[in-house]
Amino acid sequence: MFEANRVMRVDTQEACFVVELFFFSSTGLKAPPYPVNSASQEHLSGGGASSRMMMQRSQRMLLDPASFVERPPRNTFFNIVPQGHEYVVERLGRYHRTLDSGWWMVVPFIDKIRYNYNVKEQGIEIPNQSAITSDNVMVEIDGVLFLKIVDSCKASYNIENPVFNLINLAQTTMRSEIGRMSLDSLFRERASLNQSTVEVLRREANEWGIECKRYEIRDIVVSELVRRSMDLQAEAERKKRKLILESEGESTATINRANGMKIAQQYVADAEKYTVERQSEGAAAAIRVKAAAVSDNISIISDALEKAKHGNEAISLRVAESYIEKFGELAKESNTVVMSQPVSDPAMFATQALSVFNTVATSASKSSPPTGQ
Repeated sequence: MFEANRVMRVDTQEACFVVELFFFSSTGLKAPPYPVNSASQEHLSGGGASSRMMMQRSQRMLLDPASFVERPPRNTFFNIVPQGHEYVVERLGRYHRTLDSGWWMVVPFIDKIRYNYNVKEQGIEIPNQSAITSDNVMVEIDGVLFLKIVDSCKASYNIENPVFNLINLAQTTMRSEIGRMSLDSLFRERASLNQSTVEVLRREANEWGIECKRYEIRDIVVSELVRRSMDLQAEAERKKRKLILESEGESTATINRANGMKIAQQYVADAEKYTVERQSEGAAAAIRVKAAAVSDNISIISDALEKAKHGNEAISLRVAESYIEKFGELAKESNTVVMSQPVSDPAMFATQALSVFNTVATSASKSSPPTGQ
């Protein structure tokens, strides 16, 4: 059941509207009052920065402290306290006791139910307010405060209207914390801002019998000019990151290509080295095999000459034939060869070849030790 409490008229330079404030008769109105004139509301919302600031001032004016106090019930001798509520009873004007949920007898005329508190955890909206950052940027910010009344006696006698004053403390604390931060850090460090605000509220609210659970920033609004500047800054930052990433990608690609060419050249050099080594080993093996074959051939010929009766004459004839054959091969090629002997006398070639062979044979026989000694 609603009860019309009062009518407040707010007159400003740009708007004039009538606001009706309604409160619950038993539990009270939790949300702050709101304008009901749609034309005035449209005028305020679309009138630029000055209209928005004026609307905030009007909202602060409309924040009635009575809207955060629940009306205590009448003492009917037999009183039922709802679950999640506590009643503060005074006797002859002084604090007497606190009634929690259940059925209670309260003496009429002597005892009076003075306060009614909701001891459940509540989410209280912090009204929109203006604040200036350390870099002189005006922002509009609001939030939600989650609290719980844990000591009804302190909430009743240590401060008047604890919830309303806690909201004011939250606003001033938030404005002070924002004044120490730049706009960029404000968007980046919302969690730390919430935590610092809660710590300040907890220290103060402890004396008021209230436990502050947490505080959450809901909206951070900047002017259109600042928003456009932020958009341009973000666009420039994105382009900068794009150029940096592209340059880093090109640098990495160049390094990878250079490393690939280096590794490929190393493999090619290793392959060429391996090929040369294998070819050298093959040539050396071929020379060794050829030398062994020549040595075996010479040994066989030497043994045959020693055993043959006319071996020297046969080898002399073979040498002369080979000598003449080589000169015949020279005559077939188109090369110019300077000879110390006339080529028209074959007998002289044969005689010269036999003389060379006899000289070599004589030297070999002199150098070899005699057998049988």
